[in-house]
Amino acid sequence: MAPAAAFRPYLTVAAIIGSITLMQIGTGLLMPLLPLQMDAAGLPTRDVGFVSTGYAVGFMVGCLFAAWFVRWIGHIRAFAALAAVLAALTLAFPLATDTVLWTGLRAVMGFCMAGLMTISDSWVSAQTPPDQRGRVLSLYMIMNKLALAGGPLLLTVGELAGPGFFMLISALYSLSLLPVAFTHAPLPSPPPAERMGLVAVYRLAPAALVGCVAIGLMNSALLNLAPLYGAQVGLAPAAAGGLLTAFQMGSLLLQWPIGWLSDRMDRRRVIVGGALAVAAISLLVGLVGHRVGQGWALFALIGLWGGVGLSIYAVCIAHATDFARPEQMAPVCSSLILGWAVGSSIGPTAGSFAMEALGPGGVFLYAGAVALALALFVLYRMTRRRAKRPEEREPFVNLPASSPATPQLDPRIKRAMAESVDEALGLDPEETGETPEPPRYSPSAR
Repeated sequence: MAPAAAFRPYLTVAAIIGSITLMQIGTGLLMPLLPLQMDAAGLPTRDVGFVSTGYAVGFMVGCLFAAWFVRWIGHIRAFAALAAVLAALTLAFPLATDTVLWTGLRAVMGFCMAGLMTISDSWVSAQTPPDQRGRVLSLYMIMNKLALAGGPLLLTVGELAGPGFFMLISALYSLSLLPVAFTHAPLPSPPPAERMGLVAVYRLAPAALVGCVAIGLMNSALLNLAPLYGAQVGLAPAAAGGLLTAFQMGSLLLQWPIGWLSDRMDRRRVIVGGALAVAAISLLVGLVGHRVGQGWALFALIGLWGGVGLSIYAVCIAHATDFARPEQMAPVCSSLILGWAVGSSIGPTAGSFAMEALGPGGVFLYAGAVALALALFVLYRMTRRRAKRPEEREPFVNLPASSPATPQLDPRIKRAMAESVDEALGLDPEETGETPEPPRYSPSAR
């Protein structure tokens, strides 16, 4: 393959990846900034949970309507409108440190982010050839992960108080418009809005649906409240925000090994093992984290938590696709994202009440209790249905819980649909000359 041809798949999606990377840097900075400013203003912990829940509820609503919005006005206009709203809303935060105001702002921002990620996911999927989607998906997810990890580090360049950081975030959101505005790449087709009822998904793969809800309950609480935890155990603002960097970098490093392992055994064992590991780490941090808060040990534990806790979602998706028929795979994945969003809309508030009742480590004890409940449920499910053998399953692909269009990124879905059509027509893939490349592992997950 000529060098130019080898890079062509990346060039066709460079604009949208560049735009989303800028946007995620801003998001990565905003996530620790809000709880730290609320803590500095003396607001109660529960208020931080309410504001974080506002974002999750907005995102959940966005999952229901984002695809319709993109079909209504098109990808570029929808991206421009939603990014402009994000930039404007960010400048409204310094008006007053008020829980009701900030909850409302975050709810609208959650809706906007659901739409923006729907645009980016469908864009990357549509512009990437099926045999190269694994490589492009890996680049896309690595850039997302690095942006979210790098955003909190910007807290080191200024003072926490004042509007400076909000102005920087607004600028990043505004600049994210430029790569998309100048692109000459062909636009993708509007994203579909396929979903399966949650009851039907539960009947198909109970462990997957319960796992996605539980992951939303745990991860949303930790990602939104970890900076507040850091501040309450004595970390400086920049170090408290750096806990989120540790979460994301741990996920970046451990996603591939966990996915590799899930292809070689019952995926439910991996879910159970991951959930028990999360429970153990949570218990350790919850009980003694405040004693090691000033050293590297806390960041190592948080990185390990993120590496395991943020990776289980993709294993749950893979477990569900093992049992779904080809035509069910996309609707099932979309419904599982909705289940994750439901959990995410509850997690921050529940975690904040745990912090108020049990102290800073309460959010980790809450997450540990959820993880333990998940492990027990999946262990029970393992007694009710045998696992599929590795040769009967689709290979693991790392998918983030980012938007309703995420299933379009999955190489397994298009390959399974193609194989289903060939089987219906009585065609042999070898005779047609189509030997799709197996999905490649992607080393990160949201």
